[in-house]
Amino acid sequence: MTNFSRRLKLILISFIALSLGAIGIFTWTYFDQKNPPEVVNPTKDLLVQYSRQWGLGDEVIVHVSHDREYIWYVDQGSTGFANSSNCGPTSVEMVSRWYNPAKIALSSDLRKKYHPMGGWWYGADIENALSDTSIPFEVVPITLAEELVDLLDLGNILIVNNNMELISRNSNQSQRTGRFYEGVTGHYFVVKGYARVDHKLYFEVYDPFSMSLTYADTTYMGKNRYYLSDDLILSMEQWYPFVYVIAPMKNE
Repeated sequence: MTNFSRRLKLILISFIALSLGAIGIFTWTYFDQKNPPEVVNPTKDLLVQYSRQWGLGDEVIVHVSHDREYIWYVDQGSTGFANSSNCGPTSVEMVSRWYNPAKIALSSDLRKKYHPMGGWWYGADIENALSDTSIPFEVVPITLAEELVDLLDLGNILIVNNNMELISRNSNQSQRTGRFYEGVTGHYFVVKGYARVDHKLYFEVYDPFSMSLTYADTTYMGKNRYYLSDDLILSMEQWYPFVYVIAPMKNE
């Protein structure tokens, strides 16, 4: 091979390497902008960055989120037998993971203990399951959204039982606000925070009814979903106007 051929070969290799690098940078930037990376805790900075894309609005004024440094969301679609009715067991499992990851109450075990033939859970089932898992709780009546805010400001998380038909439907699968499914009335989920965006108040929830549905970034659609305060309060008034309040462990 002549010196000229060697130089030409080196030039071609360098050009190809630079081109591939540029494509890689463009691809990473494009998908990073379109689909934010999966995170355990949607920090205020992330919410500020994606609030409009997620459907909340422009200006994030306050964001409170009681999260953990580990993943504690559970999709009820993965809970086995009677998974379509396992919102209650799954909500208790998520609470147990949040409260004490050393003592997790699995949804499948809870289903075997309470209504093992399937069907809905009721208030007594939630209370018994929490007690069996040694999770202290309080049942508190709710009439106003700000009462939920006050409870969350104390560091608590909440289990809600509502009528999901009264949560506004959002068919835009890239947004993270509103109900994303049909055919559900009575439903349990976890409220873990809130966000004041523009002139609206949203509650940040872990809704277990993902049933394997995910966003483009593979995050479950029920994980860190945002429901309007007016919708949530109305949906509770029409179903069960109380919340189960769970405080962090005392040694935290």
